[in-house]
Amino acid sequence: MGHLSHKGTRLSPSSAVPSAALAKARFLMLSVNTCSDNYESLSDTTGKASAMANCCPHSNNGPDDEMLCAAACLPYHRVVVALDIERSTSRPDPVKAELRRKLYEVFDAALLEAGICRRYRDRFIDRGDGILALIHPVDQAPKAALLKTAIPTLTHLLTDYNASLPRASRTQRQLRIRAVVHAGEVHYDANGCFGEALDIAFRLLDAADVKKALQTAADPLTLVISDEIYQTIVRHGYDGIDQRAFYPLVRVRIADNSYPGWIHIPGRSTAIHLTEIGSHRQSA
Repeated sequence: MGHLSHKGTRLSPSSAVPSAALAKARFLMLSVNTCSDNYESLSDTTGKASAMANCCPHSNNGPDDEMLCAAACLPYHRVVVALDIERSTSRPDPVKAELRRKLYEVFDAALLEAGICRRYRDRFIDRGDGILALIHPVDQAPKAALLKTAIPTLTHLLTDYNASLPRASRTQRQLRIRAVVHAGEVHYDANGCFGEALDIAFRLLDAADVKKALQTAADPLTLVISDEIYQTIVRHGYDGIDQRAFYPLVRVRIADNSYPGWIHIPGRSTAIHLTEIGSHRQSA
């Protein structure tokens, strides 16, 4: 009996994928899926690199191996969440260490509050003065949960932490962060992860208007989202997500393409906040 192509056309047995090649393709795809699922459980960089390298083994046996390797190393859809600590470079190292520990603690707690447990995401990727989280596209970790629960929880935890600091050292030790949420295809190799989705996220996170928004905000967290997140989640007005609080104040360029970003500005001081950001733009 023949096999069906991806368009539903029945193929003759002679044109079907050889059973040995098909079995090898299934093995490679199983390997890369296992690698991605278990990536968070690896405790050291060497282990991660080895695991990712094993997902796409190089072979000199011929073109079939190259084709199968390429198929096994296709990108994976991820929700990209990145955080960056404000004024990190101006702090002494012991304070940086304290802020890093607290950031990991409150970010993990915020994701768990949203139901995004560790099995649904890669292990956090350290960025020195920030964190990169890659969340898997599973039913238990919808993108809306990040905006409805995780980000507000993170804001509350940061507010409580900063309020608990002694007044004398609060300015030096307070934890204020920029956050970005995006979604797209992410590649993995022996050295980690890469791809245009990450480029877009980090350009938005580091945009001057996002930094200015945090500087002029009372809250300890400023969120910027990509147009992908706005169009697929925010504009639909899901319960607990106020689309009126997002403003298209950012635009970044990568190669010849332009990508808009939407900054979240909570309601009561919106007019003042927008004026301050606008003044910063004119003076820049």
